[in-house]
Amino acid sequence: MPKVRRLRDGRVFSNPRGVALSVGKPISMAVSYCCKGYIPEVEGEKYEWVYEDTTDKGKLRADKTYWKRYRKWVDPSTIASLKFRARTIRSWLASTENSDQWRAVNVLAQEFSVVSSYLANFETFVWRPTAFNLSKHLHAYREVYERLFEMQEKYINTPMFKGRAFKFVKSDMNSDIEGVLAEFADRSSFGNRKPVILLNDGTTFDSMSKAREATGVPYYLIFHCCEGDIPHCRLPFEDKELRFAYATEVK
Repeated sequence: MPKVRRLRDGRVFSNPRGVALSVGKPISMAVSYCCKGYIPEVEGEKYEWVYEDTTDKGKLRADKTYWKRYRKWVDPSTIASLKFRARTIRSWLASTENSDQWRAVNVLAQEFSVVSSYLANFETFVWRPTAFNLSKHLHAYREVYERLFEMQEKYINTPMFKGRAFKFVKSDMNSDIEGVLAEFADRSSFGNRKPVILLNDGTTFDSMSKAREATGVPYYLIFHCCEGDIPHCRLPFEDKELRFAYATEVK
């Protein structure tokens, strides 16, 4: 739905309901009719649709969320494959004395392939990494491997080698792979989730739904507060004002 502009002062609202909440009157339907041209005004005010402002406020930048999209963490085949890769690295760590030394990605690919061939005898998957796809995979899921195995990476650009190098500091046979993946799935910003901040105390929530669960404030009120339609939200039956904002807009 397009946004709404009040002609008197040019103020833009997220939608007709935002107008109604801002004035404290049930006029959202009337505002919609006014924007459509069915009625000339609503309680002395004129409104129109805003089509040029299509900014979706509050969303994280795509380059920060690409590898955190929902299906990356809950798709069964993706998770099963990721678990096998993590177990491969864990087995490699257990059998490698100098895993904390920097290795070029082509060297790691060869060593991981050997370990993966042994594990494949007991599992459904087999991993035959190449220098290119291993570099891409480790970089994409670096937060997971940093947490599990204290992986570190750096980019090398010399006449002899150009590409990423990695080292793994931790060799823990009891690393909880499934637990770590579940934790990342729970706290990641999936799809259209927008992290918000409770300005009263600075608490950050991964989404409006999480903020609703923690505070009891209805989702739609948090939305309109973040959009700037209303200055604050009130808890039902409590004389307390809560102010929310999109985390991307708070410095």
